[in-house]
Amino acid sequence: FNQALEMYKKAQLPRRVAGVEVNLGNILTQIGDYTNAEIHWENSLNINASIGNLEQEAILLMNYGIYFFYKLNFEKAIKQINRSELIFSSLGNENHRAIVLKNLGEIHLIVCDYQKSLECLNTAKGIFTELLNYEELANTLFTLGKFSFIFCDTALLSEVIKEFEHVINGKDLLTKQLLNLSILKYFDELLSGDNFNWNEFEKYLTEYYNNDDKKGYSDFTILIMNHILKFKTCEYEKILNLLFSKNLMTMLQENFLLNANREYFLGIISSRFKDARLAPSIEHLEKSYTIIENENITELTWRVLAAISNAYIERGSVKKAKKPLIYAAELLNYIAENIKKPELRNKYLNEDERKKVFEDLKYFNHPTFVQ
Repeated sequence: FNQALEMYKKAQLPRRVAGVEVNLGNILTQIGDYTNAEIHWENSLNINASIGNLEQEAILLMNYGIYFFYKLNFEKAIKQINRSELIFSSLGNENHRAIVLKNLGEIHLIVCDYQKSLECLNTAKGIFTELLNYEELANTLFTLGKFSFIFCDTALLSEVIKEFEHVINGKDLLTKQLLNLSILKYFDELLSGDNFNWNEFEKYLTEYYNNDDKKGYSDFTILIMNHILKFKTCEYEKILNLLFSKNLMTMLQENFLLNANREYFLGIISSRFKDARLAPSIEHLEKSYTIIENENITELTWRVLAAISNAYIERGSVKKAKKPLIYAAELLNYIAENIKKPELRNKYLNEDERKKVFEDLKYFNHPTFVQ
């Protein structure tokens, strides 16, 4: 590729040069040389912009954005993907535009911009339906299913499952869609109050791991751990074995969000269960917050702040508990204010854990509280 690059440069063939720059960047990402990969992609972007090769520029921006998404650099991902969406829209390339919107919807879901997430996902769903792109339609519905699970919206989840079943029925789609359907139904079981089935949870994690789907493994772990740790009676020994497992530990270095969530989970467990592998609860929680303090807001941000407040109270440091709890409540209000539909906003705030933040805050505002 390097020889081809030099040859095309000498021949003054900018389109070919841009294509080789992309390929070099792709190869470098595969060997983990992300810094030089970005240099080649930027070179390609600049060339495509200078010669007016809009479609290749948009495709590169899309791939660049998805790359940043998988690297958990959400701000850069949103910036690049938004640029590609504008170009695809101007070119009338609806399929690529919908792929971009689907990815944007998932990013906005992670950073708690739920209104934008829903708008992007619904627009993508409409386009894929019209284009009969069932594979991407199924992928979009799966993200909508995760959205409904985060909101504990059983009605929306039930609707998504019915649509998903209809979409994949009789279609020759990737086998992962059967796994996605099983997981959507698993979400529905959990929201319906069915007893947590550890073996089923472990089965899905194994499938993600065997498919080398690190993102799926991480996302699923975080969603399910947050759900089951709402309840005081958990299989803590099994949870700890998972959180200290080799499969999960090998992902921590390249996934700060999984690392921060893991420390949060360990902090919650440490406040309820004794184990030699655990530090005091507050140490795990403060470590978790340190990891994400300067990152985008996620569901973990308010959760860990509320947990730090509870940890201070348990240690007898009641005065120190007020500030993180106020911050957690402010974050929840900020997130909710950006949700346009009142019923969706109320559903978000009335979920038990979120509601408890505001109920706990009333204690500090009570006349009997001593500053």
